[in-house]
Amino acid sequence: MSPWPSAYTTFSGRRLIILEAAVTPNTEGEPGVIVSSSPLVVATGEGGLELRRVKIEGKNEMTAAAFLAGYRVKPGGRLV
Repeated sequence: MSPWPSAYTTFSGRRLIILEAAVTPNTEGEPGVIVSSSPLVVATGEGGLELRRVKIEGKNEMTAAAFLAGYRVKPGGRLV
């Protein structure tokens, strides 16, 4: 993905920019719900999206593993 325009969502009231992701078929859940935290997978309308590189507002970009190490992300949580 190009850095601009970017895809983003909200996590804990802060903008979470998605820099790299991959489609994961056969993922069920309500859109925006975190279905897995290893790897970080979020349900979409059809399938899911595995987040690989992200950037939280005001921080440097990081891998999904680094994001998970620094922030409390649990399955069932929601990205808005």
